[in-house]
Amino acid sequence: MISSVMIKGLACEELNELKVTYPHSVGNSYDTMIYNQLAKLEEYMLKETVGCFQKQMTLCLEERDLEMAEMAFSRFRKHYKNCMFFLQIPDYLESVKSKMSSEIIRNLNSFIELFTKYLKKIECADNSIFIQDYVYICKKNLKKIKSMY
Repeated sequence: MISSVMIKGLACEELNELKVTYPHSVGNSYDTMIYNQLAKLEEYMLKETVGCFQKQMTLCLEERDLEMAEMAFSRFRKHYKNCMFFLQIPDYLESVKSKMSSEIIRNLNSFIELFTKYLKKIECADNSIFIQDYVYICKKNLKKIKSMY
């Protein structure tokens, strides 16, 4: 099922099924293979989340449509929540949950830092009202994302 998600993407039904069935389909212990599979899935989901967001934000700038930015951030938050589904697995060791969660948050913080630098760069290059509004919306939504973790 994990490979199906990685092939079909974050919008596939298999991800929803995985989030429901995976926590209940395992025994009391996870072997290394399951840890590695889940880590690969998490890495894939995070890359897809960031990639999808970047495409949507690029389109937003091309179309000069601020609603697209709001929708992109909404999807980003939804995808982030999907990435953290492993926290709901009761038999998953807390140390592993913590390690995976920390790694995801570290990667998100790195992305947010780069995106914030990008916002400063475009704000300096173009001081139009659209860009000012765009940067405001982005900064507001970045705060919301950071408050999620």
